Amino acid sequence: MSPDSASESAQDTNEQGESAASSVKWQTSLQNPNFAEYAELCGAMGVRVTGPSELDDAMQKALAHDGPALVEILTDVDLI
Repeated sequence: MSPDSASESAQDTNEQGESAASSVKWQTSLQNPNFAEYAELCGAMGVRVTGPSELDDAMQKALAHDGPALVEILTDVDLI
């Protein structure tokens, strides 16, 4: 690809007339579902952990459960 054709393709527009560069999304406003509730809807046991003090109890319940279990642990994205 020649440099001229590269710059021409970078200026291509979509069907709505927007340039390809203006349609690039770096972030979304999507929210994660409640996976513990989803597990329950699927017939498993679901436990949602929102703080460190809840973790031991949630793990004990999940391991003691006779069947599939999911422990959803919410974390602070800034700590990852």
